[in-house]
Amino acid sequence: MRIGQYLVTDMEKSLHECCFTRDVYNILQLWLALARLESYDNARKVLNKAREHIPTDRQIWITAARLEEANNNTNMVDKIVERGSSLFVL
Repeated sequence: MRIGQYLVTDMEKSLHECCFTRDVYNILQLWLALARLESYDNARKVLNKAREHIPTDRQIWITAARLEEANNNTNMVDKIVERGSSLFVL
């Protein structure tokens, strides 16, 4: 698929390079964009890596839970919500 002059795969490669090889670990939107472009298994890996680098960002935890829910993996949804909510106890 083309978007302008770029192939989607080129954009995906660029995002992957930014997230995994450069010092931009704390840029939430890059992690989320890369996860949206990936397959289910790779999106899980991306979101897990994002949680390692930005563990207190709620959007990453919510996105991970939604990914599991969309793939009918309810056991993982419960685990993610439980782990994530333990970080945000008031």
